[in-house]
Amino acid sequence: MRKAARDLLVAGLLIAASPAVADPLPLGDDAAIEKLSQLIVANAGVERLHWVVAADDTKVQTRLLKTLAVKLGVDHGDLIERVRGEGPAASTRAIGGTASGTTGGSPVAYVEVAPALRTTCSWNVAVSDPALPSPNAKPTPIPLQKGETMTVSQKASFEISTSGPLQSTLYAFGETGSGSIRDLAAVPEYAIPAADQGETLVLVRARKPIPYLDTIKNQLAANPGDRADLGADYALVSRFAGGTRGIGALIQLVDPNMVVAENTTPPPTRPKPEEPAPDLTASADLQETCLFTLKPALSM
Repeated sequence: MRKAARDLLVAGLLIAASPAVADPLPLGDDAAIEKLSQLIVANAGVERLHWVVAADDTKVQTRLLKTLAVKLGVDHGDLIERVRGEGPAASTRAIGGTASGTTGGSPVAYVEVAPALRTTCSWNVAVSDPALPSPNAKPTPIPLQKGETMTVSQKASFEISTSGPLQSTLYAFGETGSGSIRDLAAVPEYAIPAADQGETLVLVRARKPIPYLDTIKNQLAANPGDRADLGADYALVSRFAGGTRGIGALIQLVDPNMVVAENTTPPPTRPKPEEPAPDLTASADLQETCLFTLKPALSM
């Protein structure tokens, strides 16, 4: 299936049928298996988002997994490795924990979180989306790895925390367009609602304050947590992704989680008595930058 057509199907799946609670997905017919394959492919880039197919009958379980592998096709066949089968106890428990009224014993599918095999960032981002089937009526928080993109419905939310050193200066911004930014640290909700138009989370931990980011925080302080269009000069994603020179562009690895801005400025000449000495502090500060993207279901 072409990517644009599959994205459109996922959009309809996540928006038109976005539930109030995260029920398991009943696997009663071929259309349900197709729906499950779309959900798996839509979030193929989320490493720790895995799936469970639960059925009382092991033969039914095997048949469902084989059918799902066919639905995933050649292009996405490796994703079947993120799906495992569960026996009757899991099937009954999943259905019994919801308000769906589905009778016990019917095969269902739901998400699970795979163990972390690596640490990519000291920032922790977990996304909860009721559009994703869960083993009970509560959405399963899905942790993201640095640089990952997750497709979310309009009812999704996310939580941010950090495990970095106490002596750090922290910045957390969400950017929906070039320079359209909100200060996530000022959002009143602990579970931050996802932006309808999609958003890239730009999370920075630095040894010292970064004047450029402090300027952005100050401009957003008048309306805490609200988004403001600061203009392209304050665009964050392009700068931190290396598209434009600025903080985070041209970086050198120091260790797996910390980076330091590469200093491409020639050594300064001795300033004249009436001139201030050039400030190179910002270019020498150790900093960690982590980007996470939440993609709306309607994005093509």
